[in-house]
Amino acid sequence: MAHMNGDHGGSTIAMVHHYLGLPGVEKAELVQMDRLGFNVQCTRKEQEALALALALALALALALMQGAGNP
Repeated sequence: MAHMNGDHGGSTIAMVHHYLGLPGVEKAELVQMDRLGFNVQCTRKEQEALALALALALALALALMQGAGNP
């Protein structure tokens, strides 16, 4: 997780925005991971921090649907 938080914070922000539809995220850090996904601590512009869960199965299903040309 340290590597992801240190080197790929922008990618984590992009995943939160894309898969959870959460705009305005300035910082997103992985705080816990397991076989189902990961928990992310997010800070949004001028708002309190949020703790979110991003399920990998959901993200994969959405990505596959978009790749197949589905809305």
